[in-house]
Amino acid sequence: LDWSERSTGTLLDALRAAGPDRPVWSWWGPTTAGRVARHQVQEAGVHGWDAEDTVGRAGELQPAELAADGVGEFLEVNVPTAGGWPHDPVTVGLTTTDVPGGEWRVELGPAGGRLEAGAAAGNAVLGGSASDLVLALYGRRPVDSLAVTGDQEVARQFVGWFDTD
Repeated sequence: LDWSERSTGTLLDALRAAGPDRPVWSWWGPTTAGRVARHQVQEAGVHGWDAEDTVGRAGELQPAELAADGVGEFLEVNVPTAGGWPHDPVTVGLTTTDVPGGEWRVELGPAGGRLEAGAAAGNAVLGGSASDLVLALYGRRPVDSLAVTGDQEVARQFVGWFDTD
């Protein structure tokens, strides 16, 4: 725990010193220190949930608005880096039941995926609390924990497409 606390301090100091607009390297490509900070907040939330789950105390990621930002951040980072979509071209929508305006649409084809602006719509639409959506995207909740309208198999393929190990 001491090492983790020191490491977190080192990361926060570096991000503050860099400022949010400074270009930096990341595993998903060139980005800014601000986007890395946003990603680290989401990583900490999910891994905190993992720790709570290990001792049987995992609940919802809170606040819901932060969990909804986790859905958007996950899609922004992972959709363009997941590689080619190995199935027939489809559109997948995601929508939160607890955060107004929490909607995303992803176009998928042989060249990969593209996050599109607009209402959640498509061959499959995954709905649930922001927490359940982000935890399903990270492989912590099954697709069956979500309300899926449309093609159930497309929903399973979509969530299984991401390498979150």
